[in-house]
Amino acid sequence: MPSTEAAYTLQENAALKILLHAAKYPSAAVNGVLLGTVAQSESDLSAVTIVDAVPLFHTFLSLSPMLETALVQVASYAKQQGFGLQVVGYYHANASLLDKDLSPTARKIADKVHQRQPASCTILVDNTKLQEFCHQESEEVLQLWLQDSSGTWKPSSSDLLTVKSEGLSMRYQQLQAQHTYRRLFDFDDHLNDIAKDWSNDGLLNEP
Repeated sequence: MPSTEAAYTLQENAALKILLHAAKYPSAAVNGVLLGTVAQSESDLSAVTIVDAVPLFHTFLSLSPMLETALVQVASYAKQQGFGLQVVGYYHANASLLDKDLSPTARKIADKVHQRQPASCTILVDNTKLQEFCHQESEEVLQLWLQDSSGTWKPSSSDLLTVKSEGLSMRYQQLQAQHTYRRLFDFDDHLNDIAKDWSNDGLLNEP
C-alpha cells in the first residue's frame, strides 16, 4: 500500500511536456517535477491534480547543488502562480528503450520530493510502449509509481492515475510535426542561456 492514500489526475499539458522533454533528448535520460494541487476528501483520500510539468535536467541527473537550486526556484514559481500550486511529484524518462525501472538516483530525487509533499507521486515514461503510443495504438505510456509503507518506490495500479485528454497520442503527434520540442527548455538549458525559460509558459498554446 502507498504511504499516503491518493488518486492522481494528470492534465494533458503536463503529460505533453513530459513527453516532449523526452523527445527533445531521445538518447539521454531526462527528469523534472510535477506541479499541481492536493485536496483532502472526507474519506481521507488525497486528490492530487497535476496541471504542469517543469523540465529539469538531461545531462547529470543527480542529487547536486543544481538540483537543490532548481527545486527552490520551481517551488517559488509555483507559489507565485497561486491557487495552492505546489510541487506534487517527480517525472523521469530513461535513456534506454528497454529500461522500465527507476534508477537509484531517480529514487533518491523522488524521495526528496516526497519528503516535502507526502502525497507526491512519480511518473515514469514507459519506453517499451512508446512505439504503440506514437502509432496511436495505446495511450498508456506514462506509468504511476508510488512510495509504499516501507519507503520503496513501486509501480502502482493504473486505476489510480487518470490522464485528462481527449487523445493524448494524437495531440502529441501534432506537436511533433510542428517540432514543438525544439522550443521546450529545461533547467540545464537555462543554466547555459538564461534567456531560455524553464517554465515553458505558453509552449502548448495553439499556433
